Formats: sequence, structure tokens, C-alpha cells
Amino acid sequence: CYPDYKTMFAEECARPDGIQAVSIATPNFTHFEIAKAALEAGLHVYCEKPMCFTIAEAEELEALVKKTGKIMFVSYGYAGHQMIEQARKMIADGDLGAIRIINMQFAHGYHNVAVEKSAASTAWRVDPKKAGPSYVMGDVGTHPLYLSEAMCPDLKIKRLMCSKQSFVESRKPLEDNAMTIMEYENGAVGYVWSSCVNAGAMFGHKIRIVGEKASIEWNAEFPNQLLYEVQGEPQHVLHRDMGYLKDGVNDMDRIGAGHPEGLFEAWANLYARFAQAIDRRERGEAVARVRQQQHIATSQGYAVRLPAEQQVVHLAVRRARQAHMALHGYGDAEFHALPRILREPSVRAQCVLSEADAQAASLIERGIEAVGG
Repeated sequence: CYPDYKTMFAEECARPDGIQAVSIATPNFTHFEIAKAALEAGLHVYCEKPMCFTIAEAEELEALVKKTGKIMFVSYGYAGHQMIEQARKMIADGDLGAIRIINMQFAHGYHNVAVEKSAASTAWRVDPKKAGPSYVMGDVGTHPLYLSEAMCPDLKIKRLMCSKQSFVESRKPLEDNAMTIMEYENGAVGYVWSSCVNAGAMFGHKIRIVGEKASIEWNAEFPNQLLYEVQGEPQHVLHRDMGYLKDGVNDMDRIGAGHPEGLFEAWANLYARFAQAIDRRERGEAVARVRQQQHIATSQGYAVRLPAEQQVVHLAVRRARQAHMALHGYGDAEFHALPRILREPSVRAQCVLSEADAQAASLIERGIEAVGG
């Protein structure tokens, strides 16, 4: 296990069997520097949002991508669910008619009090030096906003206004609740409720697209279903892996309808797209050809069926996500899988830990102890 990411990049690049890519799942303020260092080292980058804090930083990373020819993939995990692709295709095919309203929310109640006083995984999220200029809008509200852009890529925001609050006083200047109203260039309107103080809500992440003929609604707590409501007809509940779905949507399935797939599988779909994009780039082929051949795409990546010899990607992805969840404080159990992962010859896993994140020190120490196993 390497002491820091700079050492890992340097030593891995010197190995004939060194790593080709890095997944960045550290606190927000570290993303830009790690991504920049990885690209400069000649590595492909999979980065959890946000990519960075400023336009200048984004432009610098964009220039590095163009210079190095490497893939830079910014991840919004929920976009990997199959029914998001179904929604995108329904909208593109005109099943809803002209889009009028987009109602979005990610409003949970788990931080209705100052949990950050005892939870390191939350403490950095309410520190503007580490989280950036926003808490809930950047941490949760961007998820349904991104889904709306994946579903309706032609809609462009014309103007917006926002009301935000810090109901837990100690979180100021960062907000723990916000309401954003948007107007689109085509006359449609959008609403985003971003909150962590929605007391009693288990998760509260959903998006509803209203068209002139019909509406669709997707709820992250029921990711295998998509509501389809046509004016004057009974409500339709579309299920994953059914033959009536749009062409190509079922290509991302792993198990038959009725058997639930969840967030790990959604992340795996994104990692698979990332891996396929790397494969094509390193063979000198245009990444866009994946879309042309497979007809499965979102605005963030391309979904394909990997050949049998590449199926190990899914095993690696599942284990990488275990480490990701553990680093974000979603449970200690995942830590204990890491030593076994590192010992298995089929997958060379590396873990990047940010030594600069003082408020997450206890979490990081637990992670290093477990990796050292």
C-alpha cells in the first residue's frame, strides 16, 4: 500500500505491469490535484463528482486531456441505472411530447441535526475549504440535475434563481437546504429541492419529467422501475429487463426482471463504459464508435457488452466500490474485504487516501489499518 497518490503514480508508472487508470473517490477538495497528477503521469481518470471547484481548474484538466489523449470520466453514479437510459430514449422518441416541467429533488433527513460533530465522513462536507462553495446543492442536488441533463440533453438553462438556508447554524456559510427554480431556453421550467434536513425521509431522490402528452418519474429508492403516466390512461409501471423497453436498454442487465439490481450495479455500468472507452482509445479507435455500434449511451459515457475476457472488470468494480463506500463512511464491513482483495492475484487493487484531510483522519486511519490487514 502506498503512502500517498503521488508515490503510487510514480512507482506504478515505472512498472511494466503498472496501473492504467485511477478512480478518485476522496473528499472534494482533493479531486483536482489528484486528477491533474494522474493525467500528467499518463493515467486515465475516473473521478467522482465534483471534478474541481473552478472553471479555470476545469479548463486546465480539459487541456491535459487533449494533450495526453487520456480518458477523463466524471461520475454521477445514479446515471448508470438502466431505467435512466429508458427515460432518455422515451423523451428522444417523443413519447412525452414537448417537455414542459422537470421536478427534481434529493432531500433526505439524515443530517437534520449536527451529525458532523461525531461523523468524520460528514464533517468535511460542511467545511467550505474541503467541500467547496456548497453543501447540499453540490453534494446531492447535482445528482437529479445531472439525470435531467442525461434524459433531456437538448434542454439548456436560460436563467435561474435560488433560495438557500442553513437550518443547522454551525454549517454556515454552507447551506443544508435549497430550492432552485430554472427556466430553459425552450420555455420549460425546472425545480430542484436539495436538502439534508428533510426529517423522516429515507432518501428522497427522484425526478419527474412532464411533457405535453405524458410524464415519467424515476425514484432512486425503486431504481428498477419507471413510472409512465399518459393523460387519460391508468398509470404504467415499466420494469427493468422487459421486452417492451427501448432497444438496447436491456443490454446493461445482469439478472432477469424481478431480481433487484442496485447502486453497485449502476456504478459497475459506468465503470464498464469507462473501461471500454479506455480500450478503444488505446487501440487508436474513436470512442464515439461505441455509440454508433451499440446504440446505448448517456451523456457521460457508453454502455457495451464486454467480451468474456474482460468480465474481470465487473469483479474489480464491485470491490473498488466497496472501498469507495467504506471511505465515505457508509459502513465498516467493507474495510475488511480490502486485504483479501489486495491478496487476490486476479485483481491488483490500489487505494488512494488523502493525508491532507485532517477532519477525516480517523476514517483514513481505519482504512489504512484495514488495507495493511
